[in-house]
Amino acid sequence: MRVWRRAGKGDLAAAESFLRAREARAAGLIARLLVAGQVRIPSVVGPSGLWIRTGRGNSVEAAVLGLAGGLWFVQLPGGTDDAAGLAAVLEEAFRRPGFAASRPLSVIGPASSVAAFETALGLSAAHVVDYFLMERGPWHPSGTSPAPTPRASCPIDVRRAGPGDLDALLPLQSAYEKEEVVTPLRGFDVDGCKATLARSLSVELLVVSRLAGGGAPVGKAGTNARAFTLDQIGGVFVVPELRGKGIAAEMMARLLGLTAGQGRGASLFVKRSNEPALALYRGLGFSIIDDFRASYHLSR
Repeated sequence: MRVWRRAGKGDLAAAESFLRAREARAAGLIARLLVAGQVRIPSVVGPSGLWIRTGRGNSVEAAVLGLAGGLWFVQLPGGTDDAAGLAAVLEEAFRRPGFAASRPLSVIGPASSVAAFETALGLSAAHVVDYFLMERGPWHPSGTSPAPTPRASCPIDVRRAGPGDLDALLPLQSAYEKEEVVTPLRGFDVDGCKATLARSLSVELLVVSRLAGGGAPVGKAGTNARAFTLDQIGGVFVVPELRGKGIAAEMMARLLGLTAGQGRGASLFVKRSNEPALALYRGLGFSIIDDFRASYHLSR
């Protein structure tokens, strides 16, 4: 019998097996469960929770992760069939003290999973952004396809960034968020922007570029979710006046070199309408594997 329920510690192995099989599609969800490289199921008394649909042999067939603040990651491979019964268990949870704050405000995942989740809960998105999900396998020195080494048409210095780069990178991060993250439902939050950047500089791989000779940063690229064997890349940004010169390609090559050096693959999602970025990522060995979606809902 297939049933939805909140996951507990006893579901650890089955949940991990399901997520490993969908790693590129579930990188953001996985990263929020990993602690020191190990999957940890959220406490059943906290405001965050992992819900799973189990089937034969107690195997996990679908999963959704809700976080305090209303951010949800959804993995429903069977679409509406997998979502059957989900609304009942979540609505019961939302009635508990403290968990109401996790009612969905943002839903992220494969487009079919997001649509099934919202249909099941009777949600109507106020703003939707559709992407292509792309994946690139790890490169190994002994392989037949060497890592690409594009060079920008203007001389730049690219290096890995660290916590000490927070102040220098904040204007660039702010510009990126204003262009790519802000939606009609979500304005720019300077404190949130700085906190996001500080976290990235501490736990993610981030590279920064400057024009040769120094000066302020002109571009950045980094991971935003580190899963089991691959890294999800995001926040690729070059100042507008220097776009089209190959800076993003050179930064990405450096970043992919860092991930490949750790034997890891890479995934990312890119807006469907962003043809220059699609061409860039295809040239770096990425292929489209699915449709992806970020859906935003009005505040409670």
